[in-house]
Amino acid sequence: MFFNLNPTRIFLLFALVFSSSLIVACSSDTVGSRDVNPNAVHQEYSVEYQETSNSSYISAQFRVGGSTGTTVELEPPSYLKINGTTPHKSSFFGTSYSLDQGGYTSSVTFEYSDDSQHSYVNSVIVKTIQILSAPQNLTIGQSYSVVVSTESLNPGDTVRGYLRQDHFDQGISQSAYVEGVFDVGTQRMIFSSYDTSRLYEGNVELTLVRSHYQALSQSTSRGGGSIGSYYNTRPVILNAYGTHTHSTALTPF
Repeated sequence: MFFNLNPTRIFLLFALVFSSSLIVACSSDTVGSRDVNPNAVHQEYSVEYQETSNSSYISAQFRVGGSTGTTVELEPPSYLKINGTTPHKSSFFGTSYSLDQGGYTSSVTFEYSDDSQHSYVNSVIVKTIQILSAPQNLTIGQSYSVVVSTESLNPGDTVRGYLRQDHFDQGISQSAYVEGVFDVGTQRMIFSSYDTSRLYEGNVELTLVRSHYQALSQSTSRGGGSIGSYYNTRPVILNAYGTHTHSTALTPF
């Protein structure tokens, strides 16, 4: 489980957690790699590219006891290289490793060597998604669609779209958050009339995310996985006209 303090990612993380019918807690405890069986280490890698800032946030975490077990701090001779660079170590919510990188790259390589000097090399794929057409005006209670351009979807690929809004009424903050449906055939992200009826008049933020999840090709017996995501956000590009008709206290996906 990865933690990144970017506000957009925090919002998406909490929305995902609250929408789940089952909440699985990840351990924030940590143990040194010298004190664990190298073949029992579970690997997780993540790459998030933000088109708005033209930058990537790359992270890695190692655990014993499965994907929610105790985090592992790499001690020599263990090491991790991301595209040949040593990442930064963080002790926030257990031990994790991260790297900020400017620009877009379609593939990021992780090289992990354990205490027995066995090396595991894996690549995380990041596939683009572009907004071709997004009408500047949105009418509350009417359907809204966005034309996108992205590669064909393969197993492990998802495309998601969100409309997010922070609304203040007499000093009270209410957040609206609705998810659209991606039509693969027409390459459109569609928000229904019911979805838009949960918005208020004012500015709305549109975000499209294409993600690719895959199991690691090289791992210990405990396995691991990776996810590469491309975020395309247009902040304050829409203007919602009409009358709000449904409750919009935080509506998670």
